Amino acid sequence: MSSGSDTQSSEILQSRHSPAWRRGELLTASSFTPAVASTRENCGALLGGIMPLGLAFGRDRPSDPEWKKPEVDVHWQIVRRRITGQCKAFRAEFGSTMCSVIRRLLMGRDYDPLDPEDRRKFAADGGIQKCRLPPEVAARLAAALILEDESPSATP
Repeated sequence: MSSGSDTQSSEILQSRHSPAWRRGELLTASSFTPAVASTRENCGALLGGIMPLGLAFGRDRPSDPEWKKPEVDVHWQIVRRRITGQCKAFRAEFGSTMCSVIRRLLMGRDYDPLDPEDRRKFAADGGIQKCRLPPEVAARLAAALILEDESPSATP
């Protein structure tokens, strides 16, 4: 038998899986990963893999009082575990979550994305093709985490 907590968490999950995602949210989300990658810090692919987790399971408003209820906190802990799982699995795959480290792994060196000459070298060295791997991995990991059954009744 389903408890009220299970029902509420299920309703939250169902509302987040709705196909009615707004175009503006996707445009906003897609604009920040190249900018963050330009810092050579967090890999944009990792962040891109976390975004669908937020779309599927996240909250609409950080200050929503509904998220302070104990039964909803159970759901939020599941979301946190999934995002942490995405980061750990990505790090296991590439040895880091840092763009500059991953580029060295894939390309043998790092490139400065803000330097026009380095961007040309990156493209000439096959960087556009080689750097497709992290987003492919991040998408696969995110899909697995979204499809994973971790309802409150399934957790120990």
